Parts: sequence; C-alpha cells; structure tokens
Amino acid sequence: MIGKLSEFVDKKVHFIGIGGCGMSALAAYLHKHGAVVSGSDCRGTPFMEPLLHRNIPLYIGHDTEKMPACDLVIVTPAVKPDNCELQKAVAQNIPIIRRGEFLGRILSDQKTIAVAGAHGKTSTAALIAWILHYAGFAPSALVGGIMENFEANFVLQNGSWTVTEADESDGSIKWFSPEISVILNVDDDHIENYGSTDSMLAHYRTLVSQTSGSVILNNTDQVLSCWQSDRIIHFGQRNSFHVDEKTVHYDSQGVTFVLEHAEMQKRDVFLPVPGRFFVSNFLAAVTACVTAGLTVEQCIDAAQSFKGVKRRGQDWGCVDGVRIIEDYAHHPTEISAILEVYRRCYSGKIACVFQPHRFTRSKQIAPLLADSFRNADSLIITDIYSADEHVMQGINGEYVFQHICQKRAGGCLYISHLNDVVEYLEQKKNEFQLIIFMGAGSIGICAKQFKALLQSMVSI
Repeated sequence: MIGKLSEFVDKKVHFIGIGGCGMSALAAYLHKHGAVVSGSDCRGTPFMEPLLHRNIPLYIGHDTEKMPACDLVIVTPAVKPDNCELQKAVAQNIPIIRRGEFLGRILSDQKTIAVAGAHGKTSTAALIAWILHYAGFAPSALVGGIMENFEANFVLQNGSWTVTEADESDGSIKWFSPEISVILNVDDDHIENYGSTDSMLAHYRTLVSQTSGSVILNNTDQVLSCWQSDRIIHFGQRNSFHVDEKTVHYDSQGVTFVLEHAEMQKRDVFLPVPGRFFVSNFLAAVTACVTAGLTVEQCIDAAQSFKGVKRRGQDWGCVDGVRIIEDYAHHPTEISAILEVYRRCYSGKIACVFQPHRFTRSKQIAPLLADSFRNADSLIITDIYSADEHVMQGINGEYVFQHICQKRAGGCLYISHLNDVVEYLEQKKNEFQLIIFMGAGSIGICAKQFKALLQSMVSI
C-alpha cells in the first residue's frame, strides 16, 4: 500500500507521460524528496525542461529498451493499455498507479491545502501558494498550469504547507486527505467518467469526509450551499468573506472590489488579473489562508502582486490596435464567464477563436455552446484537439460548428486548421479590437503565430 512520502527515498519511480503539467510537477516533487525519478513521453513539452535542469533522465517516445529498472510506474489516464512500457511493467509485476491517486496518497501525511472543483482550481491554488509565499510561509505547490509568479507549475520550498489540486476529472479526488480542502463549484464537465451526477457528488463528499480540518465551500454554488457541518465554512455569504457585487469593477488592468466579513471592517482589494472567477477565487483563497493562520491584510497585500496563471486570460499584448488574449476556457460555464468580463472591458468588436477539446466532451457540450459565445461578435470554430483520445465517428469541429449555428444568428465560421485561422484573421484584423484564442489544447500556437504576423506587418 502506497502511503507516506518518506517511503520513496531512493525508490526508483518511472513516469509514463511525464510531459503533462501535473505529471512533471509530481515528478519534481518526488525527486526533491529523495526518489530516483525517470520518465518518457510521446512528445516533448515545455514542462519537461525544468526536470532536465534537475538532471532527471527523460526520453521522447515510449521504448522498453530505454525504460530503466524501477520500483513503481506512474501513469496518466491518457496512457492506453497497449503502451509498450505499461505492458512491460505489467509483465514484470511492477506496481502501477495513476498520477492523481498517487498524489493524494503521498500527501496524506503532509500539511496540505487541496483545491477541488470543476472550474478555477489552478488559478485558486496558484493564488493560495502565492499568498503563503508572500507572507513568508515558504509553501510547496503542485498545480495544473504555469504560475506566473513562480514561472513554473511547481514550487518546492521548506515550509510546512503544500498546496495542490484535487482533480475530479478521473475520480482521483477521493484519494486526498488534506488538512484544508476548498471546493469552488461542481459541474458536469467530466460526468462521462462517473456515469451519473450522484456518483460525481459522492466523490466530492468523500473529499469532505476525509478532510481533517476545515472544508471551504462556495455558498453561491447551488449544490455546495446546501452542504452543512461543523467543519464547513461557506465563503460568499454574509457571516463569512463575501463581496458586494455593486463594488466589483473590471477594466483591462484587472478587477477591484470591496471585501466584507461580519467580523471586520470593509477592505478594498485589487487583483491585477481579469475575470469574474478571480473574485470568487480570491474569496476561497483568503478563507483558506486565514484558516491556515494568515491575516486578511497579508492576503490583500499579496493579491496586488499576483500575476495569475499562463493561458488563463493571458495577455499577449496589443499590436496595431488589436489586443490578443489566450484563455484555457473549454466548458460552457467558463466560456460564458470570460467573455462576459471582456465585453465589459472593451467597447469594440470581439472575435473568439475556439478550439473544442476532446471528442467525448465535444459530443456532450456541443448543444450547450451557442449561448456561451453570445458576447463574441464573431466566432471561429476549429477542429477538435483530441488530447490523445481516439477519434469518434462523426464528432469533429464541424459537428460542434453545426450545433452552434442552429442557435446562433450569424457571425460564426468553421476553419479546421490553425494555420488557416491565422490567414483569415490577417484579412479581418482591422474589424476587431480584441481577439481571444480559447481552448485547452494547442490554440496558444495560433495566438503566438498571429501576434508574430501582426508584428512583422507593423515593422515593414
């Protein structure tokens, strides 16, 4: 049975699919605590570079000849049963475990703040980590994105707290036993992995029951607002941290609002990141950090220098009058929220380029997407980013496009390939003040190419 982190000193652990954001962070964390780490991936990723700097042996392509002897193999859900390295581990009776379960198990004896929920986990975990760091608590953190303040998806320090995400996407949330848990919201983003909403909620309730200290829940979520116990703290209601919506103001620099609590004077807060979710994320973060022993003032001071997470409202700059934004949003709830904020910030026309994510998700949410893009004047749908899923017959970008067109009156175009998107936007660039490249796949490549193209045209 996998248990304490200390059990892995000098143990040989091999990661299949180490190029993923969560896998690379876990690999660095294990390495820092004395494990002998190695890994492979089918392609190179930026997340592998920090591991190479730590002299962790990695290689591209799954190869049983290159696979070192090991005591444990860690995989992601994307690793298929026919993977040759996985089959070798099975044949040699080497223990195999999924990343999320392993992370939850080894953190069970650590002082952990675990952030869960369908939307906002990475940004909230990054904000909590930054507040703790700013206040001198020297936390470690493992998150699913590049934290701009740390320029990494992990930070390894010697303080007592570790901040992480408890991922509900594959059910591994049930393996976490944190001291403090935060649940931001519940949604049906990964319902296909549970079979039913009741099954999904049961996993969240398991996290609540296994939390040794406080459980921090969003009172504005219809499901979470009904959960009650002596250990539950609801943020977003009058007797806890909350915000008067009338005080919330967005602009291109970020968001300002007034923080309130029944037991303190009102405080002005500035977050230099855009998005309605960040207000809710801050309420969750300040509740967690105050519970962990910080003051409200420390939280507010730290928030002013929070830089956010790459691909979450990432500003690529303004070139020749066109602002370029990239955002990770890929679910209707997220898409609607981010576009609503940018509609408030910009008076000119907004174009959105959306890359659907995964065949299974696209099949499920396509009928729900049209209204999510109501604040985009023009919408371009690309082909689906598979995320290593097998192709589903009849499910592609055009399938998503057709569902949106059934409910959207004009202003929608299907362009399969990203290179063709860049060429199209070159012709239309003068029509828009803001262009948002949106999705959880490779859409950032498109944003980068379009910016480079605009810069080259300006310099001529």
